[in-house]
Amino acid sequence: MPVPLITRRAFLAAVAGAAALALLGRPLRAALQPSDLADLAEIERYLDSIRTMAAEFQQYDQEGRVATGRIFLARPGRMRVEYDPPTPYLLVASSGALVY
Repeated sequence: MPVPLITRRAFLAAVAGAAALALLGRPLRAALQPSDLADLAEIERYLDSIRTMAAEFQQYDQEGRVATGRIFLARPGRMRVEYDPPTPYLLVASSGALVY
């Protein structure tokens, strides 16, 4: 079954909503309407269905410098963050270990 397309804005809203729900837990759930809970359940199913993902990113530090690179995710449990030169960092997570 093909995974439905989702816009970047909807994806970011879903991630923010899921994070808020995880942080606030039951009090937030009690304040939601049944239709909201159904929407959240659909968002959770969509996010759980994602097995691989790749994206380019920009990271800003406190001085305003920018680092760019690519991030790769392969579920369950694998992630790779490659920074573009001149930033000399590579992060790899697999089998419960994070190598920096």
